[in-house]
Amino acid sequence: MSSACLRDLLRCGTKFAPRYEPVSNSDHLPMVLAAMHGLGADDLALQQFQDRYSKRLQPWALSDLVTDWRSNLGNRRAYPALLELFSRQIETRGQQQVIREVLATTLQGVALDAFHPIIRLGYAVEFDTPEEVAAALAYMVTAHRDMPFSRSSVDLRSQLDAQVSQGPLALEGNRFTVSLKELVTKGLYPAGCSSELAEVAAVALDVYLATRNFFALHLVTSTQAMRCAVPLDLQAYAIACQTGAILASHLVLQSPSISQPLPIPDQLDPEHALKYAWSCVSEFRVYGDGRYVDEIRGIRDKGLVPKWVARDLLSETD
Repeated sequence: MSSACLRDLLRCGTKFAPRYEPVSNSDHLPMVLAAMHGLGADDLALQQFQDRYSKRLQPWALSDLVTDWRSNLGNRRAYPALLELFSRQIETRGQQQVIREVLATTLQGVALDAFHPIIRLGYAVEFDTPEEVAAALAYMVTAHRDMPFSRSSVDLRSQLDAQVSQGPLALEGNRFTVSLKELVTKGLYPAGCSSELAEVAAVALDVYLATRNFFALHLVTSTQAMRCAVPLDLQAYAIACQTGAILASHLVLQSPSISQPLPIPDQLDPEHALKYAWSCVSEFRVYGDGRYVDEIRGIRDKGLVPKWVARDLLSETD
């Protein structure tokens, strides 16, 4: 498996818009290619996945030149111009500085677009592709809206238990991001700051294991991506934003109990199964939580990912 092949495919993929119509779903291609590479896919498997998946994607349309990304927060039409702007800035000023400046503003909206902008950025940083970093930053800016956050210390698990006790909210929205914005409008978006990212990661996994909800899976993948993408000097801010995002997501999911894990689902689309598997590998290497290995082994046994996925890791932990 060639890192050069991955980088070439990711560069090629930046010609596509970050969402595709008519469903306005996020483009998962760059994230899945990176996850597959990390999980042990060979170059042929990467190329074949790109050939299949790219058929649903749409090239972005040209937009007017922009010189200030801050004036284009939430402006979806500005994506191509922002991609070009961030590409130039990364080349002239350095990737880390540009990431720091953008995240210092946009992390408040981390849960918007079902966490996909930060997930995409996490892969771009982890697999070192500046062109994809620029695309992810442009996506973060165009998806952004200010959301509540607080640096006040909270116990995340206790707060979730309290939301379970209060019962589900009556929300009108039928899409994840729409419901998040509804929480803001109604003054119900929760805020607080967990003690450390390791605790956020553990609780994110708790929520997914106890619900097996499609959107709850993104709590795991986004927390892993945040660890990879966020500079150390922004980590406390990032933890506060992610703490609130997890609490808000739990409300959108109707405040389910997180006390009892459920079995691995029988069905999960390949792109999310592969991304989840890579997050489990990555988080296990950092935190050593055996549940991540159990999840990888379980989704492999269910046939949700190919047998080559994380073969080396599973051999080490047998």
